[in-house]
Order: sequence, then structure tokens, then C-alpha cells
Amino acid sequence: MRALLSLLLALTAAMALQLVLPAQPAGASHYRAMQLSWVKTGSTTAQFTATVAMRADYFGPPPAVGSTINIRDTVDLGDGTNSDDAFVVEVVDSSANNNYMILQKIVSHTYGASTRGRESVGG
Repeated sequence: MRALLSLLLALTAAMALQLVLPAQPAGASHYRAMQLSWVKTGSTTAQFTATVAMRADYFGPPPAVGSTINIRDTVDLGDGTNSDDAFVVEVVDSSANNNYMILQKIVSHTYGASTRGRESVGG
């Protein structure tokens, strides 16, 4: 019983200490989210849409909707080829007040007959 009381007292002290100490800032970088979707557009062709959410102030003043920026990334198309080295994306949404922007890149690709799905986004 005494051990249980000591444990409860220690847990209560730890919780009280967390309430008093200031919160630490999040250590997140400029990337917030990324999604890769695709649609089959022919018997051996596909269209990929890469959507990226980023912190808007990473590039200085937030870019305007409709402008393009290079985020230096690629879409691995799964057959040994990449979208391109200059991953130029279009800003489709942006908010300076909320410090976010949504970027999008559309890539079309034709595959050989033996390709199996190994597509991904990454640098």
C-alpha cells in the first residue's frame, strides 16, 4: 500500500510539473504533408498528381496562387525513371495569415508492358 501511495504521489508531482513548465515549440520543418494520386489514362499511360502542403514562409514572402516554384524533388515513376530533376510545382492555394501553401505537380507517363506499381515521391 505504501508503494502504491508513493507511486501516485510521484505521478501527481510529475503532472503538476508539466503544468508549470512552458511548452516547447514544435520541431517541424517546412513540409507538412504530401500525397501522390494517379489515374490510368490509357493501356500503358498514367497521370500522377503530387500535392504538397508546406509552410508558406519557408520561401520568404508566400508565393502568389498560380505562380511556380522549384522544390527540388521528384516523382519516382516506378520503372526506373523520375519525373524530372527540376520539380517545378504550381501554387494552388496559399495563406500568409495561416502560414501554409498547397503546391501541385501533374506528371503524365507512358510505361512499358512489364512495369509493376513502385511509384513514389521523394528526393
